[in-house]
Amino acid sequence: MCGIALLVSGIHLASSSLLLDSKTEQIVFSLDDIKAALRRRGPDSLGTKKLLLNPKVSTSVKLQYIVSFIEAEGNPSLSSAKGEARNLENGSSHCKPFAELLFIGATLQLRGLTPISQPFVDSAGNIFVYNGEIFGGIHVGSDSNDGEVLMELLGNCCACHSHENGRACEEKDKCSVPDLLSTIKGPWAIIFWQDSSKTLWFGRDAFGRRSLLVHWPTLEDSRFLLSSVSPTSIMQTS
Repeated sequence: MCGIALLVSGIHLASSSLLLDSKTEQIVFSLDDIKAALRRRGPDSLGTKKLLLNPKVSTSVKLQYIVSFIEAEGNPSLSSAKGEARNLENGSSHCKPFAELLFIGATLQLRGLTPISQPFVDSAGNIFVYNGEIFGGIHVGSDSNDGEVLMELLGNCCACHSHENGRACEEKDKCSVPDLLSTIKGPWAIIFWQDSSKTLWFGRDAFGRRSLLVHWPTLEDSRFLLSSVSPTSIMQTS
């Protein structure tokens, strides 16, 4: 693998502490800056996948459904029509505009017989970008690609949130995303959208052998960015 990134816009992060003071030094970057930084690492391919989120509200039963769409070649295709139902505190039927998550994956393929490209997308609407190598803990055949193997295993992880409170998983014979990732022997950094739970997972191995940088929303730039590389063609303002 080679490099990964995610650019999130249109989603409000509740913690006001993430909004840095406007007087601090800010970094202005564009999507092209991120792609250029990834291309400098010499990947075999560089791909993108856009995920759109839209709340759908039923005023009759006061439920909110988060519906996800994966955009393919400029045309949004329905990824999850059912979405996730949540109780509403009021009967408002107002829906905010689509939120956008843009996944970027640069691939330097070292394993597998068939050429692959990122981001990985499965039939359940999960999206995965990966930068790493698996030396053990998870079996990867000599003719298999570790990214594809990991994507399949992540797709089978539980969608419940019991593990967040230390309780046993509600879905029998399934492990959580953190439990699966903790078995990997080798360097890794991942960004994974789990469509069934409408959850964004991201992280890196405990030793930080694969970088994963973060740009928190600021007053000047409300976007949230994850990237394994830092753009060099940037303009700094204070």
